[in-house]
Formats: sequence, C-alpha cells, structure tokens
Amino acid sequence: MQEAGAANGQPLPAPDYIDPTPIAIGAASGKVVLVTGTTSLGCNGGSKPCDANQLARIIDLVGFGTANYYEGAAAAPTLSTVLSAQRKSGGCQDTDENGDDFEALAPAPRNTATEINLCAPVVNPDAVFFSEYLEGSSNNKALEIYNATGADLDLSDIRVELYANGATTPGNQQVLSGTLANDDVYVIANAAAAPEILAVADITSTVTYFNGDDALVLRRISTDAVLDSIGQVGHRPSNPAYWGSGDVRTADRTIVRMPDICSGDTDPFDVYDPVPEWLGYPVDTFIYLGSHTSNCFGPAPTGPRLSRLFLLPVRTFPKLLISPSPSAKR
Repeated sequence: MQEAGAANGQPLPAPDYIDPTPIAIGAASGKVVLVTGTTSLGCNGGSKPCDANQLARIIDLVGFGTANYYEGAAAAPTLSTVLSAQRKSGGCQDTDENGDDFEALAPAPRNTATEINLCAPVVNPDAVFFSEYLEGSSNNKALEIYNATGADLDLSDIRVELYANGATTPGNQQVLSGTLANDDVYVIANAAAAPEILAVADITSTVTYFNGDDALVLRRISTDAVLDSIGQVGHRPSNPAYWGSGDVRTADRTIVRMPDICSGDTDPFDVYDPVPEWLGYPVDTFIYLGSHTSNCFGPAPTGPRLSRLFLLPVRTFPKLLISPSPSAKR
C-alpha cells in the first residue's frame, strides 16, 4: 500500500493499493496502526490516550524511532532516507515487542507478486517445561518434560534439580542426554516404579526421590536459567504437606499441564500453586505419561497484521507497503 512520498528514496514496485488520502508518516520516527473499521481511531497513545473501545480496534501497532506509542518495552529502530523497518526472520517474528521484532535495513519493498515466504512455527528456545508430574504410591514417581520450542532440543544442556524438605540448594540432580524433537516428551522415572511407568521412561533417576513437599527445578546449564519449577524452593509446606488443593496437588496425585500452557514457571522462589496451570488425576494414574496434548502449535491466525511493513523514507515523508497475510509473508 502506497502512502505519501516524494522524488527521492527507494522506488516502490507496482503498489497493490494507492491511498487516495495518503498518510504523511515521519521519516525517522512515527507510529502506524492497523485497525478494524473505516473510521479514524481517534487517539494516538500519547497526547490522546486510547480508551478500551479504541484499544479493542487495534489489530497491530508499530512505533519507531522516538515514538511514544509502540508494542512492548521499546520502539522499533530510528529510520532514515536509506533505512526501512523490517520484521526479523523474513517478516515472521511477531512477539509484540517492536524493539525486538524490527530491524533497520536497506529498503526492500514488496507486493503481492513477490515470492511468498511461509513462516514456520516461532522458535522459542525457553519453551521447555514439566508437562506431567506423578507422585504416586510407593515408588511410582515420574516427571515428563515437553519441548515446545519449535525446534529440536539438545538435552545435554538441561538439568533437573531436586530441593528436598525446604532446602535452598539442590540434592539429587540429573543432567539429561540426547536430542528431544519438537512437540515431543522426555520421561524420567523412579527405577522401582510400576512397569507401566518404566515402559514409557527414557531414563531412571534418583531425582525422582521426591515427595509432595519437595521442590523441583528444570534448568538450562549453559545460561543457568530456570525453565520451569514445581513447588517453592526454600519452603516446605505442612498441614497439608503439599502444594495445591483438591485433585490438583503435588502429593498422591498425577497432575498434567493444561494444553494452553506453553512456558514454565521460571521463579522457583515465589509462592506456588499448581491449580491455575495443571489438571489433576487420582493417585497412580499412568495413562497420560509418555505424550502431551498441547495447543502451543495451533494454526496461524487468519487476520491481518503489520507483519510485512516497509517504511521507505523519502525526503520528509516515507512510502508505506503493507502485506496483510500473517502466515504467507511476501
């Protein structure tokens, strides 16, 4: 879509649409909003704050340079007559963080005749978490780890840590090995667990020597980053000796992560309650172990967004090109 422009700068390919009332967007800084409806939004996020109804109309927002309204913690980079704002990963990165999602590059305008770039699932290297926790009778203990990163996971960089009886330093630990495919699980079991558990286990380990009042941490070794946690490190619950309530608790139950949960609890020291993120099943429920139902890789949204937005500054005004398809980037 072509907006206001002048004689200098990178020429556009044949526009798919020429705005009959072109928008004059600042060459170095500005904001562009994609909204529903045909009437003006009536706010700018700065001197005219947007109310709830106006915010509900916003499909996508890009603030760049010194703009005072943008998605996330920072605006996209400052532009110039030789730089345009382009989404990273070939137009596919959209984390609602303008400062992270856009980079300033030489203009490369496109239109609907340009070859399509299909976006694969967004890769999130930290989307690794406990998907099942089994604290059953006797030695029926197991942990399941799910890979929702969008790529294969090197397990040699992953460690599970057990913090028993309110300890602040880990006791039993287990460094994993091998490669875990995207959308797959890795099961750690107690060596003396029931045959149904051992049949789906990838490894047996003493890190499963936990009770309902012991905390567990999933950690990336190379960065020392916590990927997920169960329980509260440094705290031992009593009366009752577990976290949670009803069927969703860490003692004498199997709990399974809800399908819509796509990241872990990365603060192992905060107050812990599994109820908002877990489903609870009776003691010694084994049938869910070895696979995980997840909505983390659902179909791409069909609505438009400013995911292929090129701001091509020319003199004091830029030209603007938008491709509305979120799953087929041009």
